[in-house]
Amino acid sequence: MSILEARGISSGYRDKHILQEISFSVNKGEFIGIIGPNGAGKTTLLRTLTHIIRPSAGEVLFDARDLHKMAHPEVARDIAMVGQGLISIFSFTVRE
Repeated sequence: MSILEARGISSGYRDKHILQEISFSVNKGEFIGIIGPNGAGKTTLLRTLTHIIRPSAGEVLFDARDLHKMAHPEVARDIAMVGQGLISIFSFTVRE
């Protein structure tokens, strides 16, 4: 059974369509990578898969439930995204 499934999702910002009819599934225990050149839609896909952007078409299923019909706090218990440009304001290391 898939833990995450995208079914024909299309997404973007206002009038700009970035993703069109993307479908895939991820089974429990699998790792996937998203690669592509700048501007290819990697971040838009991640934002759609993490409930930040609502798809204009299709659906995202998390544990067989429509992700975009779930409340944000419910989604946040299981799904999170940390951007690579995060700047730490703490003056101590992880070990400390």
